[in-house]
Amino acid sequence: MPPAMSRTLNIPPLAGLCSYADASRTALSVEDCVDWLKRLHYVWKRLHLIFTAHITSEPIYELKTAFSLHAHLCAEHAQAIRMRVSEMREPPLGLEVVPHPALELACDEVLCAPSTHDLCHGIYAVLLPQLNASITQYLGETNRLADAPSVRLLRFAQLELEDMLAFGEQALVAPWDRLPAGLSSGDSDRLEAYPTKSDWTSLLLVAIENAGGLSGRQPATSHEIARQHSAQPFQYDRIPKRDERFQDSFNAGVNPEAFLYDPDFSPRDKTLMMFYKRIREIDVPEMMASILVEMPHKPWGFKRDMTRQLWDEARHAMLGEVGFRQAGIDWTQIPISFIWSYNLNTQLTAQERHAVLFFIIAALHFIAGAAHVERARLDLHEIQLDAVAEVERQAIIFRKRLDLRQHNRPAQRPAPFRDLAEIGIRHFTLDRAMWGSDHAASV
Repeated sequence: MPPAMSRTLNIPPLAGLCSYADASRTALSVEDCVDWLKRLHYVWKRLHLIFTAHITSEPIYELKTAFSLHAHLCAEHAQAIRMRVSEMREPPLGLEVVPHPALELACDEVLCAPSTHDLCHGIYAVLLPQLNASITQYLGETNRLADAPSVRLLRFAQLELEDMLAFGEQALVAPWDRLPAGLSSGDSDRLEAYPTKSDWTSLLLVAIENAGGLSGRQPATSHEIARQHSAQPFQYDRIPKRDERFQDSFNAGVNPEAFLYDPDFSPRDKTLMMFYKRIREIDVPEMMASILVEMPHKPWGFKRDMTRQLWDEARHAMLGEVGFRQAGIDWTQIPISFIWSYNLNTQLTAQERHAVLFFIIAALHFIAGAAHVERARLDLHEIQLDAVAEVERQAIIFRKRLDLRQHNRPAQRPAPFRDLAEIGIRHFTLDRAMWGSDHAASV
Protein backbone atom coordinates (compact mmCIF):
# COMPACT_ATOMS: atom_id res chain seq x y z
CA MET A 1 0.00 0.00 0.00
CA PRO A 2 1.49 3.40 -0.94
CA PRO A 3 2.25 5.78 1.97
CA ALA A 4 -0.40 8.20 0.69
CA MET A 5 -3.11 5.52 0.97
CA SER A 6 -1.97 4.72 4.54
CA ARG A 7 -2.44 8.37 5.49
CA THR A 8 -5.84 8.40 3.82
CA LEU A 9 -6.99 5.40 5.86
CA ASN A 10 -5.59 7.02 9.01
CA ILE A 11 -3.86 3.79 10.06
CA PRO A 12 -0.94 4.35 12.45
CA PRO A 13 2.39 3.43 10.87
CA LEU A 14 4.96 1.06 12.31
CA ALA A 15 2.37 -1.02 14.22
CA GLY A 16 1.65 2.01 16.39
CA LEU A 17 5.01 1.79 18.15
CA CYS A 18 6.18 5.27 17.19
CA SER A 19 6.31 7.81 14.38
CA TYR A 20 8.69 7.63 11.42
CA ALA A 21 10.66 10.49 12.95
CA ASP A 22 11.08 8.63 16.24
CA ALA A 23 12.04 5.44 14.41
CA SER A 24 14.80 7.35 12.61
CA ARG A 25 16.52 8.47 15.80
CA THR A 26 19.95 7.08 16.65
CA ALA A 27 20.46 8.61 20.09
CA LEU A 28 21.41 5.29 21.73
CA SER A 29 23.62 2.62 20.24
CA VAL A 30 23.11 -1.04 21.10
CA GLU A 31 26.06 -0.78 23.47
CA ASP A 32 24.51 2.27 25.14
CA CYS A 33 21.24 0.38 25.64
CA VAL A 34 22.97 -2.65 27.10
CA ASP A 35 25.04 -0.58 29.53
CA TRP A 36 21.96 1.33 30.68
CA LEU A 37 19.89 -1.83 31.07
CA LYS A 38 22.64 -3.47 33.10
CA ARG A 39 22.62 -0.54 35.51
CA LEU A 40 18.85 -0.84 35.90
CA HIS A 41 19.33 -4.56 36.44
CA TYR A 42 21.88 -3.86 39.17
CA VAL A 43 19.46 -1.62 41.07
CA TRP A 44 16.62 -4.15 40.74
CA LYS A 45 18.89 -6.87 42.10
CA ARG A 46 20.08 -4.76 45.01
CA LEU A 47 16.50 -3.78 45.86
CA HIS A 48 15.59 -7.48 45.83
CA LEU A 49 18.28 -8.12 48.43
CA ILE A 50 17.34 -5.08 50.49
CA PHE A 51 13.70 -6.12 50.74
CA THR A 52 14.53 -9.77 51.41
CA ALA A 53 17.13 -8.98 54.07
CA HIS A 54 14.58 -7.11 56.20
CA ILE A 55 11.57 -9.44 55.99
CA THR A 56 12.54 -11.58 58.97
CA SER A 57 13.38 -8.81 61.43
CA GLU A 58 10.66 -6.38 60.35
CA PRO A 59 8.02 -6.46 63.11
CA ILE A 60 5.25 -4.53 61.35
CA TYR A 61 3.03 -7.08 59.60
CA GLU A 62 2.01 -4.79 56.73
CA LEU A 63 5.64 -4.04 55.90
CA LYS A 64 6.68 -7.67 56.26
CA THR A 65 4.10 -8.71 53.65
CA ALA A 66 4.80 -5.71 51.40
CA PHE A 67 8.54 -6.39 51.46
CA SER A 68 7.75 -9.98 50.39
CA LEU A 69 5.75 -8.75 47.40
CA HIS A 70 8.22 -6.05 46.43
CA ALA A 71 11.17 -8.47 46.64
CA HIS A 72 9.31 -10.74 44.20
CA LEU A 73 8.58 -7.87 41.81
CA CYS A 74 12.21 -6.76 41.86
CA ALA A 75 13.36 -10.30 41.09
CA GLU A 76 10.95 -10.58 38.17
CA HIS A 77 12.02 -7.28 36.61
CA ALA A 78 15.69 -8.10 37.11
CA GLN A 79 15.04 -11.40 35.32
CA ALA A 80 13.33 -9.65 32.42
CA ILE A 81 16.37 -7.43 31.89
CA ARG A 82 18.72 -10.42 32.16
CA MET A 83 16.84 -12.11 29.35
CA ARG A 84 16.84 -8.96 27.23
CA VAL A 85 20.58 -8.40 27.68
CA SER A 86 21.22 -12.01 26.71
CA GLU A 87 19.42 -11.28 23.42
CA MET A 88 21.62 -8.28 22.72
CA ARG A 89 25.02 -9.61 23.72
CA GLU A 90 27.02 -12.85 23.72
CA PRO A 91 28.27 -14.28 27.06
CA PRO A 92 29.90 -13.33 29.30
CA LEU A 93 27.20 -10.74 29.92
CA GLY A 94 28.75 -9.08 32.97
CA LEU A 95 25.46 -9.04 34.85
CA GLU A 96 27.17 -9.66 38.19
CA VAL A 97 29.61 -6.77 37.75
CA VAL A 98 29.10 -3.66 39.90
CA PRO A 99 28.57 -0.84 37.36
CA HIS A 100 30.03 1.90 39.58
CA PRO A 101 31.38 2.00 43.18
CA ALA A 102 29.23 5.02 44.05
CA LEU A 103 26.08 3.19 42.98
CA GLU A 104 27.12 0.29 45.15
CA LEU A 105 27.63 2.68 48.07
CA ALA A 106 24.12 4.12 47.72
CA CYS A 107 22.56 0.64 47.76
CA ASP A 108 24.75 -0.47 50.67
CA GLU A 109 23.61 2.54 52.69
CA VAL A 110 19.95 1.65 52.24
CA LEU A 111 20.62 -2.01 53.03
CA CYS A 112 22.26 -0.97 56.32
CA ALA A 113 19.60 1.57 57.30
CA PRO A 114 19.39 1.61 61.12
CA SER A 115 15.60 1.80 61.48
CA THR A 116 12.43 0.83 59.67
CA HIS A 117 11.66 4.41 58.68
CA ASP A 118 15.20 5.06 57.45
CA LEU A 119 14.91 1.90 55.38
CA CYS A 120 11.55 2.90 53.88
CA HIS A 121 12.83 6.40 53.17
CA GLY A 122 15.89 5.07 51.37
CA ILE A 123 13.81 2.67 49.29
CA TYR A 124 10.62 4.58 48.56
CA ALA A 125 11.91 8.17 48.59
CA VAL A 126 15.28 7.66 46.87
CA LEU A 127 16.08 4.38 45.09
CA LEU A 128 12.67 3.60 43.59
CA PRO A 129 12.00 7.19 42.40
CA GLN A 130 15.48 7.30 40.87
CA LEU A 131 14.86 3.98 39.16
CA ASN A 132 11.50 5.16 37.82
CA ALA A 133 13.01 8.39 36.52
CA SER A 134 15.82 6.52 34.78
CA ILE A 135 13.35 4.17 33.07
CA THR A 136 11.31 7.16 31.91
CA GLN A 137 14.45 8.73 30.49
CA TYR A 138 15.39 5.48 28.73
CA LEU A 139 11.94 5.21 27.14
CA GLY A 140 12.27 8.79 25.92
CA GLU A 141 15.68 8.29 24.31
CA THR A 142 15.74 4.78 22.89
CA ASN A 143 14.54 3.88 19.41
CA ARG A 144 11.08 2.47 20.08
CA LEU A 145 11.12 0.36 16.94
CA ALA A 146 14.61 -1.11 17.03
CA ASP A 147 14.49 -1.51 20.82
CA ALA A 148 10.83 -2.49 21.09
CA PRO A 149 11.48 -5.53 23.37
CA SER A 150 13.25 -3.31 25.93
CA VAL A 151 10.49 -0.72 25.74
CA ARG A 152 7.87 -3.37 26.40
CA LEU A 153 9.51 -4.84 29.51
CA LEU A 154 10.30 -1.40 30.95
CA ARG A 155 6.73 -0.20 30.44
CA PHE A 156 5.51 -3.25 32.34
CA ALA A 157 8.07 -2.52 35.05
CA GLN A 158 6.78 1.02 35.45
CA LEU A 159 3.25 -0.24 36.08
CA GLU A 160 4.42 -2.10 39.15
CA LEU A 161 6.89 0.60 40.10
CA GLU A 162 3.97 3.00 40.36
CA ASP A 163 2.21 0.59 42.72
CA MET A 164 5.34 0.24 44.86
CA LEU A 165 5.82 4.01 44.98
CA ALA A 166 2.17 4.56 45.92
CA PHE A 167 2.55 2.09 48.78
CA GLY A 168 5.76 3.75 49.92
CA GLU A 169 4.25 7.22 49.78
CA GLN A 170 1.51 6.17 52.18
CA ALA A 171 3.92 4.29 54.42
CA LEU A 172 6.23 7.29 54.75
CA VAL A 173 3.44 9.62 55.90
CA ALA A 174 1.98 7.06 58.33
CA PRO A 175 1.81 8.19 61.99
CA TRP A 176 4.93 6.33 63.06
CA ASP A 177 4.45 7.26 66.69
CA ARG A 178 1.12 5.38 66.65
CA LEU A 179 2.14 2.33 64.66
CA PRO A 180 2.11 -1.08 66.40
CA ALA A 181 4.98 -1.63 68.76
CA GLY A 182 8.10 -3.27 67.39
CA LEU A 183 10.32 -0.37 66.37
CA SER A 184 13.66 -0.26 68.09
CA SER A 185 14.07 1.74 71.26
CA GLY A 186 13.76 5.47 70.69
CA ASP A 187 12.70 5.22 67.05
CA SER A 188 9.16 6.50 67.57
CA ASP A 189 10.31 9.78 69.13
CA ARG A 190 13.10 10.29 66.63
CA LEU A 191 10.95 9.54 63.59
CA GLU A 192 7.83 11.47 64.53
CA ALA A 193 9.11 14.49 62.61
CA TYR A 194 11.38 12.73 60.15
CA PRO A 195 12.91 15.28 57.73
CA THR A 196 12.14 14.88 54.05
CA LYS A 197 15.64 16.13 53.13
CA SER A 198 18.19 14.76 55.56
CA ASP A 199 21.95 14.67 55.33
CA TRP A 200 21.67 10.95 54.68
CA THR A 201 19.25 11.47 51.80
CA SER A 202 21.68 13.99 50.33
CA LEU A 203 24.47 11.42 50.65
CA LEU A 204 22.43 8.90 48.64
CA LEU A 205 21.66 11.43 45.92
CA VAL A 206 25.27 12.63 45.72
CA ALA A 207 26.45 9.02 45.42
CA ILE A 208 24.09 8.50 42.49
CA GLU A 209 25.37 11.73 40.91
CA ASN A 210 28.95 10.51 41.32
CA ALA A 211 27.93 7.41 39.38
CA GLY A 212 26.65 9.51 36.49
CA GLY A 213 23.08 8.82 37.52
CA LEU A 214 21.47 5.42 37.30
CA SER A 215 21.90 5.60 33.53
CA GLY A 216 25.61 6.39 33.65
CA ARG A 217 25.03 8.92 30.87
CA GLN A 218 24.93 12.03 33.02
CA PRO A 219 28.17 13.89 33.79
CA ALA A 220 29.75 11.99 36.68
CA THR A 221 30.67 14.16 39.66
CA SER A 222 33.50 13.59 42.11
CA HIS A 223 32.07 14.83 45.41
CA GLU A 224 33.75 13.41 48.46
CA ILE A 225 31.35 11.18 50.37
CA ALA A 226 31.88 8.86 53.31
CA ARG A 227 29.85 5.84 54.24
CA GLN A 228 27.54 6.37 57.20
CA HIS A 229 25.28 3.39 57.92
CA SER A 230 27.36 1.04 55.76
CA ALA A 231 30.68 1.92 57.38
CA GLN A 232 30.36 -1.52 58.94
CA PRO A 233 29.18 -4.50 56.83
CA PHE A 234 25.50 -5.37 56.95
CA GLN A 235 24.57 -7.79 59.73
CA TYR A 236 21.53 -9.91 58.92
CA ASP A 237 19.14 -10.48 61.82
CA ARG A 238 17.66 -13.96 61.45
CA ILE A 239 15.48 -13.75 64.57
CA PRO A 240 11.82 -13.34 63.53
CA LYS A 241 10.11 -10.28 64.98
CA ARG A 242 6.43 -9.42 65.26
CA ASP A 243 4.57 -6.31 66.36
CA GLU A 244 2.32 -6.14 69.42
CA ARG A 245 -0.69 -7.52 67.56
CA PHE A 246 0.95 -10.96 67.61
CA GLN A 247 0.40 -12.28 71.12
CA ASP A 248 2.05 -15.22 72.88
CA SER A 249 4.19 -16.08 69.88
CA PHE A 250 5.82 -19.08 71.58
CA ASN A 251 2.50 -20.72 72.35
CA ALA A 252 2.36 -23.88 70.25
CA GLY A 253 -0.57 -25.42 72.07
CA VAL A 254 -2.86 -25.29 69.04
CA ASN A 255 -2.78 -28.42 66.91
CA PRO A 256 -4.67 -27.47 63.71
CA GLU A 257 -4.41 -30.90 62.12
CA ALA A 258 -5.92 -32.70 65.10
CA PHE A 259 -8.70 -30.12 65.15
CA LEU A 260 -9.45 -30.43 61.43
CA TYR A 261 -9.91 -34.19 61.54
CA ASP A 262 -11.88 -34.34 64.74
CA PRO A 263 -15.49 -35.23 63.75
CA ASP A 264 -16.87 -33.39 66.77
CA PHE A 265 -16.09 -29.98 65.25
CA SER A 266 -18.39 -28.33 62.72
CA PRO A 267 -17.37 -27.43 59.14
CA ARG A 268 -17.52 -23.73 60.07
CA ASP A 269 -15.13 -24.25 62.97
CA LYS A 270 -12.77 -26.17 60.72
CA THR A 271 -12.89 -23.39 58.14
CA LEU A 272 -11.86 -20.91 60.83
CA MET A 273 -9.00 -23.21 61.74
CA MET A 274 -7.91 -23.13 58.11
CA PHE A 275 -7.85 -19.34 58.30
CA TYR A 276 -5.57 -19.72 61.32
CA LYS A 277 -3.30 -22.12 59.45
CA ARG A 278 -3.02 -19.68 56.58
CA ILE A 279 -2.23 -16.55 58.59
CA ARG A 280 0.37 -18.54 60.51
CA GLU A 281 2.22 -19.06 57.21
CA ILE A 282 3.82 -15.63 57.60
CA ASP A 283 6.60 -17.53 59.34
CA VAL A 284 7.57 -19.16 56.03
CA PRO A 285 8.81 -15.89 54.43
CA GLU A 286 10.70 -15.22 57.68
CA MET A 287 12.54 -18.50 57.24
CA MET A 288 12.93 -18.41 53.44
CA ALA A 289 14.41 -14.92 53.57
CA SER A 290 17.17 -16.28 55.78
CA ILE A 291 18.07 -18.88 53.14
CA LEU A 292 18.31 -16.24 50.42
CA VAL A 293 20.40 -13.84 52.49
CA GLU A 294 22.74 -16.41 54.01
CA MET A 295 23.39 -18.24 50.73
CA PRO A 296 24.38 -15.25 48.56
CA HIS A 297 26.38 -17.25 46.01
CA LYS A 298 23.44 -19.34 44.82
CA PRO A 299 22.57 -19.04 41.11
CA TRP A 300 20.17 -16.28 40.16
CA GLY A 301 17.51 -18.77 39.05
CA PHE A 302 17.48 -20.24 42.55
CA LYS A 303 16.98 -16.79 44.08
CA ARG A 304 14.20 -15.87 41.70
CA ASP A 305 12.28 -19.13 42.22
CA MET A 306 12.67 -19.00 46.00
CA THR A 307 11.48 -15.41 46.09
CA ARG A 308 8.36 -16.33 44.14
CA GLN A 309 7.53 -18.99 46.72
CA LEU A 310 8.36 -16.59 49.54
CA TRP A 311 5.81 -14.13 48.16
CA ASP A 312 3.23 -16.91 47.71
CA GLU A 313 3.54 -17.79 51.40
CA ALA A 314 3.06 -14.16 52.42
CA ARG A 315 0.01 -14.03 50.15
CA HIS A 316 -1.42 -17.13 51.83
CA ALA A 317 -1.05 -15.45 55.23
CA MET A 318 -2.98 -12.44 53.95
CA LEU A 319 -5.73 -14.74 52.66
CA GLY A 320 -6.11 -16.04 56.21
CA GLU A 321 -6.27 -12.46 57.46
CA VAL A 322 -9.02 -11.67 54.96
CA GLY A 323 -10.92 -14.80 55.99
CA PHE A 324 -10.97 -13.70 59.63
CA ARG A 325 -12.12 -10.22 58.65
CA GLN A 326 -14.95 -11.63 56.56
CA ALA A 327 -15.99 -13.76 59.52
CA GLY A 328 -15.96 -10.71 61.81
CA ILE A 329 -13.19 -12.16 63.99
CA ASP A 330 -10.28 -10.12 65.39
CA TRP A 331 -7.28 -12.29 64.56
CA THR A 332 -5.03 -10.27 66.87
CA GLN A 333 -6.75 -11.93 69.83
CA ILE A 334 -5.50 -15.34 68.67
CA PRO A 335 -1.97 -16.56 69.57
CA ILE A 336 -0.07 -16.82 66.26
CA SER A 337 3.04 -18.90 66.86
CA PHE A 338 6.34 -18.27 65.10
CA ILE A 339 8.11 -21.28 66.60
CA TRP A 340 8.64 -22.82 63.16
CA SER A 341 10.65 -19.93 61.73
CA TYR A 342 12.34 -19.25 65.08
CA ASN A 343 13.53 -22.84 65.51
CA LEU A 344 14.75 -23.25 61.95
CA ASN A 345 16.51 -19.88 61.86
CA THR A 346 18.28 -20.35 65.18
CA GLN A 347 19.11 -24.06 65.10
CA LEU A 348 19.96 -24.94 61.50
CA THR A 349 22.29 -23.68 58.83
CA ALA A 350 20.83 -22.07 55.74
CA GLN A 351 21.51 -25.21 53.70
CA GLU A 352 19.76 -27.37 56.28
CA ARG A 353 16.76 -25.03 56.32
CA HIS A 354 16.51 -25.34 52.57
CA ALA A 355 16.64 -29.14 52.79
CA VAL A 356 13.79 -29.16 55.32
CA LEU A 357 11.73 -26.81 53.14
CA PHE A 358 12.41 -28.97 50.10
CA PHE A 359 11.11 -32.09 51.83
CA ILE A 360 7.92 -30.41 53.00
CA ILE A 361 7.04 -28.81 49.67
CA ALA A 362 7.99 -31.88 47.65
CA ALA A 363 5.79 -34.10 49.81
CA LEU A 364 2.78 -31.78 49.58
CA HIS A 365 2.98 -31.48 45.83
CA PHE A 366 3.83 -35.11 45.16
CA ILE A 367 1.05 -36.58 47.28
CA ALA A 368 -1.87 -34.39 46.35
CA GLY A 369 -0.73 -32.28 43.41
CA ALA A 370 -0.21 -28.56 43.26
CA ALA A 371 -3.76 -27.95 42.02
CA HIS A 372 -5.35 -29.12 45.27
CA VAL A 373 -2.96 -27.01 47.32
CA GLU A 374 -3.71 -23.87 45.33
CA ARG A 375 -7.45 -24.55 45.37
CA ALA A 376 -7.41 -24.71 49.15
CA ARG A 377 -5.50 -21.46 49.42
CA LEU A 378 -7.54 -19.45 46.95
CA ASP A 379 -10.97 -20.54 48.15
CA LEU A 380 -10.61 -20.42 51.93
CA HIS A 381 -14.04 -19.01 52.68
CA GLU A 382 -15.74 -21.92 50.90
CA ILE A 383 -13.10 -24.56 51.50
CA GLN A 384 -13.93 -28.18 50.81
CA LEU A 385 -11.95 -30.15 53.34
CA ASP A 386 -12.25 -33.40 51.42
CA ALA A 387 -10.36 -31.85 48.47
CA VAL A 388 -7.30 -31.19 50.62
CA ALA A 389 -7.66 -34.01 53.13
CA GLU A 390 -4.69 -35.91 51.76
CA VAL A 391 -2.55 -32.76 51.76
CA GLU A 392 -3.37 -32.09 55.39
CA ARG A 393 -2.81 -35.74 56.36
CA GLN A 394 0.69 -35.57 54.95
CA ALA A 395 1.25 -32.25 56.69
CA ILE A 396 0.47 -33.96 60.00
CA ILE A 397 3.12 -36.58 59.31
CA PHE A 398 5.78 -34.08 58.40
CA ARG A 399 5.04 -31.68 61.23
CA LYS A 400 5.27 -34.54 63.69
CA ARG A 401 8.63 -35.49 62.22
CA LEU A 402 9.81 -31.89 62.47
CA ASP A 403 8.68 -31.73 66.11
CA LEU A 404 7.35 -28.19 65.72
CA ARG A 405 4.76 -28.30 68.51
CA GLN A 406 6.98 -27.09 71.31
CA HIS A 407 6.30 -24.65 74.12
CA ASN A 408 9.88 -23.83 75.04
CA ARG A 409 12.93 -22.78 73.08
CA PRO A 410 15.07 -25.91 72.84
CA ALA A 411 18.71 -25.69 73.85
CA GLN A 412 19.88 -28.08 71.16
CA ARG A 413 19.04 -28.79 67.56
CA PRO A 414 16.14 -31.29 67.35
CA ALA A 415 17.11 -34.59 65.78
CA PRO A 416 14.26 -34.55 63.18
CA PHE A 417 15.53 -31.24 61.80
CA ARG A 418 19.04 -32.58 61.55
CA ASP A 419 18.02 -35.92 60.06
CA LEU A 420 15.87 -34.38 57.32
CA ALA A 421 18.49 -31.77 56.53
CA GLU A 422 21.32 -34.30 56.27
CA ILE A 423 19.27 -36.57 54.02
CA GLY A 424 18.40 -33.66 51.78
CA ILE A 425 21.97 -32.44 51.53
CA ARG A 426 23.30 -35.93 50.87
CA HIS A 427 20.82 -37.04 48.23
CA PHE A 428 19.69 -33.88 46.43
CA THR A 429 21.97 -31.63 44.40
CA LEU A 430 19.30 -28.95 44.32
CA ASP A 431 21.28 -26.22 42.64
CA ARG A 432 22.64 -28.16 39.70
CA ALA A 433 19.49 -30.20 39.13
CA MET A 434 17.11 -27.23 38.97
CA TRP A 435 19.04 -24.06 38.24
CA GLY A 436 22.36 -25.12 36.72
CA SER A 437 25.80 -24.64 38.20
CA ASP A 438 26.95 -21.44 39.86
CA HIS A 439 29.44 -20.95 37.05
CA ALA A 440 26.81 -21.19 34.32
CA ALA A 441 24.52 -18.73 36.09
CA SER A 442 27.21 -16.16 36.82
CA VAL A 443 27.17 -14.53 33.41
